[in-house]
Amino acid sequence: MKKLYTLIVILLVAGTNMFAQWSATNLSGNINIVFANGTILLVGTNGGSGVLVTFDDGTSWGAANVGMDQYPDVRAFAANSTYIYAGTTGGVYRSLNNGTYNWTKVLNNASCSSLLINSSGIYAGTMGGGVYFSANNGTSWTQVNNGLSMLYVYSLAYNGTYLFAGTYHNGSTPGAGVFRSSDNGQTWTPVNNGMSNTNIMSFAVKGTILFAGTDGGGIFRTTDNGNNWINVAGGVAHTLKVFCGTDLYAGFLSGGGISRSSDNGNTWTAYSIGLPNTGGYTVMSIDASSTKLFAGTLGGGVAKADKNCVTQSAACISWNLTSSQAVTSTSGNISGQSEIISTG
Repeated sequence: MKKLYTLIVILLVAGTNMFAQWSATNLSGNINIVFANGTILLVGTNGGSGVLVTFDDGTSWGAANVGMDQYPDVRAFAANSTYIYAGTTGGVYRSLNNGTYNWTKVLNNASCSSLLINSSGIYAGTMGGGVYFSANNGTSWTQVNNGLSMLYVYSLAYNGTYLFAGTYHNGSTPGAGVFRSSDNGQTWTPVNNGMSNTNIMSFAVKGTILFAGTDGGGIFRTTDNGNNWINVAGGVAHTLKVFCGTDLYAGFLSGGGISRSSDNGNTWTAYSIGLPNTGGYTVMSIDASSTKLFAGTLGGGVAKADKNCVTQSAACISWNLTSSQAVTSTSGNISGQSEIISTG
């Protein structure tokens, strides 16, 4: 007599983004900011080299300082279809966004640490002057600080509804945390419930979620536009970026390197293999072109890694081989043919 056996087969394909390790480019030194402008990568340096540019993913570099003072530290970039802006310790510069980088200073007497462009105009976060706003591509500026109790603004973010400003200490007075504006910066309100560290260094926006990196208190997350924050990581989180629509990258100071989270900060994976260790894995900035990730470090220059946003979908399928009706799947477009296996 033949015996029938029930066989259950489970196939699991985990969704994941695959990335290669980091490798050094041909640029060493102290980097404040990396900025992928299409196929061009600009870096802002700390220590007198101003702006440097590469057109070949870091194989060769050249100076891009025409029109700049000799030479302020460069801490921020932003671009629209017409202009590119550089925020420096000596003010904000503007150039036509055509690859030539001939700069004109458009904001004087301001140490700029962050830049942001939205449909209303361009915002500059400054150390001591609060937030400056220009509605005419930087030709003229006004300070928009109503409600800001701390004028050392280190970071800016925008999520389509609200503008956020992250404040930082001035050496003796701690930062006042995060401020939110619903009227393009005309008025500001503090939003720090749950925020245990109020020296804000970075922001990243992922859909309706906002992340804030702090100086020593780690990374905080809010899903209600800053009304409530929870801590999701420790460390000195100098830079935060979202790539591939899902992956949050955090660059840390003081040997922290880079970590990546694909679940909104609930879990993290170290991603520092190959990073230059000259600066103790101190990562100041992360950005990406269509094919490459770039990391700017203190002491180790710029490193790069391949970017791959191809994601396999999670799937689970099971067959009950004694029943033609017992084929199940947790993912679409997967089918199975039932079969009865018998032995004599």
